[in-house]
Amino acid sequence: MKKYIFTIVVLCIIASCDSYLEKHQPYMENGEIVYLQKLDSISILPGDKRALFKFFYLNGSRLDYTLLSWNNRANFLKIDCNGLKSGKDSIIMLYDLDEGVYDFEISNFNKSNQKSLKVDAFISIYGDQYASTLKNRKIKNVSLEEDKVNIEFYPSSQGYQKLEIKYLSDTDMSEKIIVLENGNIISLNEVPKDLIFQYRTFYKPELLAIDLFHSSWSDNIKIDIND
Repeated sequence: MKKYIFTIVVLCIIASCDSYLEKHQPYMENGEIVYLQKLDSISILPGDKRALFKFFYLNGSRLDYTLLSWNNRANFLKIDCNGLKSGKDSIIMLYDLDEGVYDFEISNFNKSNQKSLKVDAFISIYGDQYASTLKNRKIKNVSLEEDKVNIEFYPSSQGYQKLEIKYLSDTDMSEKIIVLENGNIISLNEVPKDLIFQYRTFYKPELLAIDLFHSSWSDNIKIDIND
């Protein structure tokens, strides 16, 4: 009985080995597959129809190039890694991107065309459509104090960075632009010509965005001297 059981076990092992070889034979015939190390870290900063990529290579000296592709690989960029040392950053700017959501694929290659596992990175690119949705901060109060104009705004909304006020100087007829970054009140140290000013508001779509977007200039706002 023991001999019979041993024979079955041996046959099972042989059958298992045959099955294993059948599954892996195509790969063994093509040689050993070597996967390079993928990028250690990736940072993508969105902007106005552009994006800034920051790649960090833990061991870039083994690489020939990095392939960055998008739009289902219809578009791609080869980044030369020759001479790249360990612990090196590579910074790339992509321009003329359409507004929308992107899935970028990044893979490393060596001189034997062996590749790393790909890294996927999703990001939104902004443009005119996003800018068209931006609204100006609302004015709460405008007051005239001798030769000084105080303009108070309601609290800012998410993504606010600054606003610009534009007017013509009644003194030398030059155009003046005053910037308000923090707070709700800005003061003009002179009275605008014809008591008229305009303003626009700047926003960042994301915290790490590299570009600011602004609303359209407001209509002419008349300062009421009776306030």
